[in-house]
Amino acid sequence: MHDGTSSFLKLFSCLLVGVGFIAWLHIYFSPTIALVAICLLAGTIFFTGGALLATYTQKSTLDGVAQFSAKDAVTDRYRMQSLRELAKGEAWKQKAEGAKELIVYKQEQKLLSQKPDENETFWTNTQLVDTEDWS
Repeated sequence: MHDGTSSFLKLFSCLLVGVGFIAWLHIYFSPTIALVAICLLAGTIFFTGGALLATYTQKSTLDGVAQFSAKDAVTDRYRMQSLRELAKGEAWKQKAEGAKELIVYKQEQKLLSQKPDENETFWTNTQLVDTEDWS
């Protein structure tokens, strides 16, 4: 049988037993006792239904919180991976800037350490040009 059909048959049989019990109370005892039994049975059904509804609501809420926490943990993991990569990039940038500054410093020191020769003149490889031949 289908689950819905079996559930319906269980509920119908419980209802039939309850009606039979109420009819038996009405016949062998007084109608007041039957009314009290109906009220007690209805109260029990409502209380049980409310308890089941509260349980299912709580389960649904906790499942939602668990799913949210799991997705939040995944988001945090990816956020931390992104921050780690950003930190690596920043470290590489600082290392490259440091290397560049070191190269510039060494070039400046090299230029400062070179002294011009006293015998060498400012104008080297200059030849006097005869400008009279130009006309």
